Amino acid sequence: MDYENTNYELDLYGPYAVFTNKITGLCGTLSLKKANKTSTKQMIESDIKKYGAQKALDTYAKLITNWT
Repeated sequence: MDYENTNYELDLYGPYAVFTNKITGLCGTLSLKKANKTSTKQMIESDIKKYGAQKALDTYAKLITNWT
């Protein structure tokens, strides 16, 4: 686990961010591109530094459409 807050755990694997919902136990993946390059890790880490893990992880988790 790379980061966590009260609702989610986040693991960064290459171009993917894997979120685990602590309440439901469901997992979802996210991949973000910037200027046609995958930059998921850099974007998430930058936002965690700016806004803190609680707000950043909650915001990025909202982008996941398929929780399994």
